[in-house]
Amino acid sequence: MNIRLKIVLTSLLTALSCQTYAVDFNLNSIFSGVFAISDNEAEYVGGIKNKPNLDGDTSAGIQLTLRGDEPGWQLTTLLLAKGEESFNLETDTAYLTYYASERTTVRAGRIKFPPMLAAEYIEIGFAYPWIRPPAEVYGPATLGFDTMTGIDLVYEIPFDAFTIRLQPFFGRSEFTQGVGLFPFDPTNPDAIDAIPLTDLLAVYSSAEQAELLALDAAAASNPGALAAAIGSGSSLAVFTALSELLGHDFDYVTAVADNMSGLNIIWSNEFSTFRLAYGRMTVPNIPDAKLTESIDGLVEYFSFAGELDWNNLISYLEIIRRNVAGDVPDLRAGYLTLGYRFGATMPHITFAAHEPIQRGLPYVEQESIIFGVRHDLNSSVALKIETQHIRPKGGFSGSQGIFIDGTPGTDVNIFSLAVDMFF
Repeated sequence: MNIRLKIVLTSLLTALSCQTYAVDFNLNSIFSGVFAISDNEAEYVGGIKNKPNLDGDTSAGIQLTLRGDEPGWQLTTLLLAKGEESFNLETDTAYLTYYASERTTVRAGRIKFPPMLAAEYIEIGFAYPWIRPPAEVYGPATLGFDTMTGIDLVYEIPFDAFTIRLQPFFGRSEFTQGVGLFPFDPTNPDAIDAIPLTDLLAVYSSAEQAELLALDAAAASNPGALAAAIGSGSSLAVFTALSELLGHDFDYVTAVADNMSGLNIIWSNEFSTFRLAYGRMTVPNIPDAKLTESIDGLVEYFSFAGELDWNNLISYLEIIRRNVAGDVPDLRAGYLTLGYRFGATMPHITFAAHEPIQRGLPYVEQESIIFGVRHDLNSSVALKIETQHIRPKGGFSGSQGIFIDGTPGTDVNIFSLAVDMFF
């Protein structure tokens, strides 16, 4: 439902002059209902595993917009309830837009992270062909957030056949980071010895972990007790135990991306958009969290992206690179989507990958292919069906992928159905 009401606001301060201000009020409703199931008990992004899942990708929301006389201002907020967050209603975005001129727009508040191609409409499933954007780029293993609190500016430079937009941005973000945690003090040998082998996590530096990878796995057939392994200096025994425990102790903690800044350069014409983006931020180590992996310092984000909607052909391309300080490996990720409209029906295929730049521990890696069909019932409702084949790699087991809990150990298939609405 799209409600457009003309409201005349007259304040006490302007009553004497009888001055009025025209404000447009718009209300849009958003809904995505998703069924998903995989053929593996390991938990994928969105809580997908080998049991029917109706919550992970399901969401409902309301977008409110108040718009003043132009050039003027606009207030926008998106209230969203997600199944993966127990359908608690939360503010996803809330920002004020000021139209300084025909070419210059300024936004301030809680906005989407600008360098990501689909960030502005990621919560509106009706706006894109997939049931969920490729997790190799948009999942928690890449950044862990898609919003920031800050300010951005868009300056347009029009030409005859195309437009160039420059978009600098500044801000910060608090987000939830998935990490492996130590349930004990790793500096206390007595405490380590007292913990059952099935409750232990890595206590080694990145260099030591890399050394462990080089050891002969055949020697791990009988690792023995952890105390004996530590006493004999046998790193391999500990490493073998850890490979059995991958995903056992996994938790979410609050992290902060501060001093965030960057620039988007966007080229667009009537049927295509291309963007080159750079962002940087500092992510300090999380206090009191004994992590198996930790970002500690500067994080840089580079991306090249484009989308095409020409006649009946659609295409999306996004390639990103993330450089970090700390133990977490630098990574690159990307996807390519191709689709073709046959009337109201559009089959599409996506190739996606997520891989580390350097393969020291810890790291995750995966490739996937998505086959999907979207059918538009009308201008507000779309039905979607997808199957995704995932080839997980990396981790202690060699087959972790970007699964958030458990180790799949083999290739995984996910089947999904969805109905998306925007009205």
